[in-house]
Amino acid sequence: MFAKLFSSITESSLWSEPKEVRLLFVTMLAKADQAGFVEASIPGLARVANLTIQETEAGLECLQSPDTYSKNPDNAGRRVLTVPGGFVLLNYEDYRSRRSTEERREYMREYMKDYRKQNVNKSKQSLTKVKLGKPPLSQAETETETETETETEAISSNEASASVAVATHPQWQQSIRDFFDTTFGTKSRITRKRQTALNARWKDQWWKDNWQAALDRGGQSAFLRGVNNRGWIIDFEFFLKPDTATKILEGKYDERQGTEKLSAAQAREQRNADSFQWIIDGAAEEARRIADGNGDCSSTAANVLIEDGC
Repeated sequence: MFAKLFSSITESSLWSEPKEVRLLFVTMLAKADQAGFVEASIPGLARVANLTIQETEAGLECLQSPDTYSKNPDNAGRRVLTVPGGFVLLNYEDYRSRRSTEERREYMREYMKDYRKQNVNKSKQSLTKVKLGKPPLSQAETETETETETETEAISSNEASASVAVATHPQWQQSIRDFFDTTFGTKSRITRKRQTALNARWKDQWWKDNWQAALDRGGQSAFLRGVNNRGWIIDFEFFLKPDTATKILEGKYDERQGTEKLSAAQAREQRNADSFQWIIDGAAEEARRIADGNGDCSSTAANVLIEDGC
């Protein structure tokens, strides 16, 4: 686990506090999880920060008090909140997502620069081949003579490739996958199912224009990063569902912290609701594929939404 420490902290009002307060705050940053939660008791926190219990209590009182000179007016300038099981660093999400957004945008700028450079190089290579090639008639004769040989070589090459069985994916698909992994700290594979979903989403102009904005906003959602009663974290496959990007941009996951403890009956009811939603999403996807002529009308999922038409 690591924390991003911005140099601007040295110009903040916090830096005017006693050194014990500053040391305690930096220690809590180092101990915080991805949602800003520090699981510790006061004696445990004092031991990790190498402070006395009295110094730790005084530091916590300072960090939980309003600060009229704070640069961030949220929470009246308070920096820490005591919760069951430990403490929460207020504004942690804001600073964490701020740097992540900058990193993702820088990644996309570098990617697009390399992508354009590759296209320019390919264009130059094509022009060079045309200029250095044989005259059209002579070239046509040569192609006719070597056609059989070329086909034989192509068959051998295909057989060799099939034995290796290495999957390749378009660069734009890898870019979306990499952007998702950078946002949520995951390592995703582009399976055949996910590639099919990517191709389907790419046909939707709205999705093409807004997938990056959806990831930027989704990256700020504690719920999508596992701060919920099940510890569930969004995966690449869930993001590629037809309505996920829309729901993220509509703010469905903005305030869904999900940290409250559910009873067994409530948890069971939530799982049933999630399972039903999964079935509906699958049926909707199958219905779209049938409409495009690629689905199977005999499937159970399709019959949920389609009564006839095959």
